[in-house]
Amino acid sequence: MKSSSLRDQNHLDNAKAHDQFSLLEIVLETLLDAVVIVNSDGEILRANAKAIKLCDRLLVEESKQSDVRYRSEHQLPIVIRSILAALLESQVLFPEQRVLPEFEVYLDDGTPLRIRGQLLDIPRSDTDVPYSLITIENRQESLHSVAIGDAQRFGFTPRETEVWHLRLLGHSYREISTMLFITENTVRKHVKSVLAKRRVELDD
Repeated sequence: MKSSSLRDQNHLDNAKAHDQFSLLEIVLETLLDAVVIVNSDGEILRANAKAIKLCDRLLVEESKQSDVRYRSEHQLPIVIRSILAALLESQVLFPEQRVLPEFEVYLDDGTPLRIRGQLLDIPRSDTDVPYSLITIENRQESLHSVAIGDAQRFGFTPRETEVWHLRLLGHSYREISTMLFITENTVRKHVKSVLAKRRVELDD
Protein backbone atom coordinates (compact mmCIF):
# COMPACT_ATOMS: atom_id res chain seq x y z
CA MET A 1 0.00 0.00 0.00
CA LYS A 2 2.84 2.33 0.92
CA SER A 3 4.74 1.62 -2.30
CA SER A 4 1.64 2.45 -4.35
CA SER A 5 1.27 5.72 -2.46
CA LEU A 6 4.95 6.47 -3.01
CA ARG A 7 4.62 5.77 -6.75
CA ASP A 8 1.60 8.08 -6.93
CA GLN A 9 3.57 10.82 -5.15
CA ASN A 10 6.55 10.36 -7.51
CA HIS A 11 4.20 10.53 -10.49
CA LEU A 12 2.69 13.79 -9.14
CA ASP A 13 6.18 15.24 -8.50
CA ASN A 14 7.31 14.32 -12.03
CA ALA A 15 4.16 15.83 -13.55
CA LYS A 16 4.69 19.01 -11.54
CA ALA A 17 8.34 19.25 -12.64
CA HIS A 18 7.29 18.67 -16.25
CA ASP A 19 4.67 21.46 -15.98
CA GLN A 20 7.27 23.83 -14.54
CA PHE A 21 9.73 22.92 -17.30
CA SER A 22 7.04 23.49 -19.95
CA LEU A 23 6.22 26.86 -18.40
CA LEU A 24 9.91 27.84 -18.48
CA GLU A 25 10.11 26.90 -22.17
CA ILE A 26 6.99 28.98 -22.95
CA VAL A 27 8.36 31.99 -21.05
CA LEU A 28 11.74 31.76 -22.81
CA GLU A 29 10.11 31.60 -26.25
CA THR A 30 7.82 34.58 -25.64
CA LEU A 31 10.54 36.93 -24.39
CA LEU A 32 11.37 39.87 -26.65
CA ASP A 33 15.10 39.31 -26.13
CA ALA A 34 17.13 36.28 -27.12
CA VAL A 35 18.12 34.31 -24.01
CA VAL A 36 20.89 31.75 -23.49
CA ILE A 37 21.74 29.91 -20.26
CA VAL A 38 25.27 28.47 -20.24
CA ASN A 39 27.60 26.85 -17.74
CA SER A 40 31.19 27.93 -17.11
CA ASP A 41 32.44 25.46 -19.73
CA GLY A 42 30.43 27.32 -22.37
CA GLU A 43 27.87 24.55 -22.79
CA ILE A 44 24.43 25.82 -23.79
CA LEU A 45 21.88 24.50 -21.30
CA ARG A 46 18.85 26.41 -22.57
CA ALA A 47 18.29 28.85 -25.43
CA ASN A 48 15.14 30.23 -27.00
CA ALA A 49 14.62 30.23 -30.78
CA LYS A 50 15.64 33.90 -31.08
CA ALA A 51 18.94 33.19 -29.32
CA ILE A 52 19.71 30.19 -31.54
CA LYS A 53 19.03 32.27 -34.66
CA LEU A 54 21.17 35.24 -33.54
CA CYS A 55 24.03 33.04 -32.29
CA ASP A 56 24.01 31.27 -35.63
CA ARG A 57 24.25 34.60 -37.47
CA LEU A 58 27.07 35.80 -35.22
CA LEU A 59 28.98 32.55 -35.74
CA VAL A 60 28.61 32.71 -39.52
CA GLU A 61 29.78 36.35 -39.59
CA GLU A 62 32.72 35.57 -37.27
CA SER A 63 33.77 32.69 -39.52
CA LYS A 64 33.77 35.03 -42.53
CA GLN A 65 36.01 37.52 -40.72
CA SER A 66 38.49 34.99 -39.33
CA ASP A 67 38.41 32.33 -42.07
CA VAL A 68 37.59 29.78 -39.35
CA ARG A 69 34.93 27.32 -40.41
CA TYR A 70 31.72 27.52 -38.40
CA ARG A 71 31.61 24.13 -36.70
CA SER A 72 28.52 23.58 -34.58
CA GLU A 73 25.20 25.11 -33.67
CA HIS A 74 26.15 24.50 -30.02
CA GLN A 75 29.27 26.65 -30.35
CA LEU A 76 29.18 30.07 -28.67
CA PRO A 77 30.07 33.23 -30.60
CA ILE A 78 33.30 34.96 -29.54
CA VAL A 79 31.45 37.94 -28.05
CA ILE A 80 29.41 35.66 -25.76
CA ARG A 81 32.52 33.70 -24.77
CA SER A 82 34.15 37.05 -23.87
CA ILE A 83 31.19 37.97 -21.66
CA LEU A 84 31.29 34.54 -20.02
CA ALA A 85 35.03 34.94 -19.33
CA ALA A 86 34.42 38.41 -17.83
CA LEU A 87 31.69 36.99 -15.57
CA LEU A 88 33.87 34.16 -14.30
CA GLU A 89 36.83 36.51 -13.76
CA SER A 90 34.65 39.00 -11.88
CA GLN A 91 33.50 36.20 -9.57
CA VAL A 92 37.12 35.68 -8.53
CA LEU A 93 38.21 39.34 -8.43
CA PHE A 94 35.01 40.90 -7.03
CA PRO A 95 33.11 38.12 -5.21
CA GLU A 96 30.93 40.60 -3.29
CA GLN A 97 29.96 42.70 -6.32
CA ARG A 98 27.38 42.02 -9.01
CA VAL A 99 29.19 42.62 -12.29
CA LEU A 100 27.08 42.79 -15.48
CA PRO A 101 29.36 42.87 -18.54
CA GLU A 102 27.79 44.29 -21.69
CA PHE A 103 28.93 44.58 -25.31
CA GLU A 104 27.33 46.20 -28.33
CA VAL A 105 27.96 44.58 -31.72
CA TYR A 106 26.56 45.06 -35.21
CA LEU A 107 25.51 42.40 -37.68
CA ASP A 108 26.59 42.69 -41.32
CA ASP A 109 23.30 44.36 -42.22
CA GLY A 110 23.87 47.05 -39.54
CA THR A 111 21.47 45.58 -36.97
CA PRO A 112 22.69 46.67 -33.51
CA LEU A 113 22.80 44.00 -30.80
CA ARG A 114 23.32 44.63 -27.09
CA ILE A 115 24.64 41.52 -25.33
CA ARG A 116 24.60 41.31 -21.53
CA GLY A 117 25.61 38.65 -19.05
CA GLN A 118 24.94 37.87 -15.41
CA LEU A 119 25.66 34.99 -13.08
CA LEU A 120 22.60 33.06 -11.91
CA ASP A 121 22.18 32.23 -8.23
CA ILE A 122 20.69 28.77 -8.73
CA PRO A 123 21.02 26.16 -5.98
CA ARG A 124 23.23 23.37 -7.31
CA SER A 125 23.45 20.08 -5.44
CA ASP A 126 25.36 18.05 -8.01
CA THR A 127 27.91 20.59 -9.22
CA ASP A 128 29.70 23.76 -8.20
CA VAL A 129 29.76 25.08 -11.77
CA PRO A 130 28.10 28.52 -12.00
CA TYR A 131 25.44 29.19 -14.59
CA SER A 132 25.26 32.40 -16.59
CA LEU A 133 22.33 34.12 -18.24
CA ILE A 134 23.16 35.82 -21.54
CA THR A 135 20.58 38.15 -23.13
CA ILE A 136 20.87 39.41 -26.69
CA GLU A 137 18.77 42.48 -27.37
CA ASN A 138 18.03 43.45 -30.94
CA ARG A 139 18.20 47.23 -30.44
CA GLN A 140 16.38 47.90 -33.69
CA GLU A 141 13.37 45.86 -32.56
CA SER A 142 13.37 47.10 -28.97
CA LEU A 143 13.69 50.76 -29.96
CA HIS A 144 10.92 50.27 -32.52
CA SER A 145 8.75 49.05 -29.62
CA VAL A 146 9.77 52.14 -27.62
CA ALA A 147 8.84 54.41 -30.56
CA ILE A 148 5.44 52.70 -30.96
CA GLY A 149 4.81 52.96 -27.22
CA ASP A 150 5.73 56.66 -27.25
CA ALA A 151 3.50 57.21 -30.29
CA GLN A 152 0.51 55.73 -28.50
CA ARG A 153 1.22 57.60 -25.28
CA PHE A 154 2.03 61.01 -26.75
CA GLY A 155 -0.11 60.97 -29.90
CA PHE A 156 2.58 61.02 -32.61
CA THR A 157 1.62 60.91 -36.28
CA PRO A 158 2.89 57.89 -38.31
CA ARG A 159 5.66 60.05 -39.84
CA GLU A 160 6.68 61.41 -36.43
CA THR A 161 6.87 57.81 -35.19
CA GLU A 162 9.18 56.85 -38.07
CA VAL A 163 11.42 59.84 -37.44
CA TRP A 164 11.46 59.21 -33.68
CA HIS A 165 12.41 55.55 -34.18
CA LEU A 166 15.35 56.53 -36.39
CA ARG A 167 16.46 59.20 -33.91
CA LEU A 168 16.37 56.62 -31.10
CA LEU A 169 18.63 54.43 -33.25
CA GLY A 170 21.11 57.32 -33.36
CA HIS A 171 20.66 58.46 -36.96
CA SER A 172 21.45 62.08 -37.82
CA TYR A 173 18.93 64.47 -39.40
CA ARG A 174 20.74 64.07 -42.71
CA GLU A 175 20.61 60.26 -42.55
CA ILE A 176 16.90 60.33 -41.67
CA SER A 177 16.11 62.73 -44.52
CA THR A 178 17.87 60.38 -46.96
CA MET A 179 16.17 57.27 -45.58
CA LEU A 180 12.66 58.78 -45.60
CA PHE A 181 13.08 60.93 -48.75
CA ILE A 182 12.25 64.17 -46.94
CA THR A 183 14.26 67.34 -46.32
CA GLU A 184 16.42 67.84 -43.23
CA ASN A 185 14.21 70.80 -42.34
CA THR A 186 11.16 68.49 -42.33
CA VAL A 187 13.02 66.05 -40.08
CA ARG A 188 13.78 68.90 -37.65
CA LYS A 189 10.11 69.91 -37.63
CA HIS A 190 9.03 66.36 -36.83
CA VAL A 191 11.60 66.01 -34.04
CA LYS A 192 10.55 69.40 -32.60
CA SER A 193 6.90 68.29 -32.66
CA VAL A 194 7.75 64.96 -31.00
CA LEU A 195 9.71 66.67 -28.21
CA ALA A 196 6.95 69.23 -27.67
CA LYS A 197 4.28 66.49 -27.35
CA ARG A 198 6.46 64.53 -24.94
CA ARG A 199 7.14 67.64 -22.84
CA VAL A 200 3.43 68.58 -22.59
CA GLU A 201 2.43 65.06 -21.57
CA LEU A 202 5.28 64.61 -19.08
CA ASP A 203 4.75 68.04 -17.51
CA ASP A 204 1.05 67.32 -16.80
